[in-house]
Amino acid sequence: MFAQHMVASLNSKGKMATVMPHGVLFRGGDEKKIRAGMAKDNIIEAIIGLPAGLFYGTGIPACILVINKDKPEEMRGEILFINGDAEYAEGKNQNRLRPEDIEKIIHIYRNYMEIPGYSRMVKLEEVEEQDFNFNIRRYVDNSPNPESHDVHSHLMGGIPKNELDAKSQLLDRYGLNDGVLLEKMSEDYLAFKSDIDGKDEIKETIEAALSVTSVEDEMRARLAVWWDENLSRIEGLSDTKYLYNVHREFILSIKKSLLPMGLLDEFKVAGIFVNWWNDVQYTLKRMVAGDDADGNMLDGLKSDIEEHLEQYLTESRQYVISIFENWWDKYSVTAREIEEERDRAKARLMAFWMSWGMLNECEGVVYY
Repeated sequence: MFAQHMVASLNSKGKMATVMPHGVLFRGGDEKKIRAGMAKDNIIEAIIGLPAGLFYGTGIPACILVINKDKPEEMRGEILFINGDAEYAEGKNQNRLRPEDIEKIIHIYRNYMEIPGYSRMVKLEEVEEQDFNFNIRRYVDNSPNPESHDVHSHLMGGIPKNELDAKSQLLDRYGLNDGVLLEKMSEDYLAFKSDIDGKDEIKETIEAALSVTSVEDEMRARLAVWWDENLSRIEGLSDTKYLYNVHREFILSIKKSLLPMGLLDEFKVAGIFVNWWNDVQYTLKRMVAGDDADGNMLDGLKSDIEEHLEQYLTESRQYVISIFENWWDKYSVTAREIEEERDRAKARLMAFWMSWGMLNECEGVVYY
């Protein structure tokens, strides 16, 4: 195995990372012995699962194996598993990791963070109990939760309060828990307000809600303040030797500005910045090299990051809209209403047959 050669080439404090097919994580035989040996030698620092279709010539998913012969003390006897196979941008012929996906993986790896359904620190004893099977989903399962269905709601109508409570943290951020679209039906169920006549009105109502527009305007205002506070730093890039230090400072400061709103999580806020940075990095490098930052250039840089904020605000709003639209699809028409419509259709059909003498009313038999 070429990974063994890489490991053998490391010195006592060496670190390496290599892309591997998933099969090496769980196949038996000699490969299992190699996995067990590496684990017991305490040199596996992280195993990172990647999406399928990233590489030319193959659609299979891959993983990154990170080896560190000088693991930090807090990582001794543990392996960081990251399951990033569900977060990517779909392409026509090839998928790709977005800048925010890369930033998330790097941030979690560097900080040894645990996020349910995404990353987890696994002790060597647990890996040994699994017979040194490193299949990532054994340790970090990111399968979506099954869609919940309430029988009472399907029969009688109404949205179960427990489904609303499960989304309350997100809806509270937009102020949508306070009668904007829903009203109390009973102690345990809610219903769409009487002035919501169709599914298409949900989007219009949410986008026009004062609580929604206010929180989004506050995000825009905070970004504007962040820009003004860092404008002199951008204008003085020619005095900067290490652009990466600016990247690190900016990403920390933009998180500090936008995260308190609670509208976007830290990885989405980071996504705003890293997508902007990815777009304008060559402009910034020219500025570091001595190009003057005129007004048009600075306006373009500001406009670009504002566009990325709008993209994330739109995605977040659309997700909230989809929650209510899903409730409409599931519970707006009850089973009883379907039965009543069936009976009405049946009555119309029988009346039609009788009008043509095709139905014996007493026997309920159709004659051809």
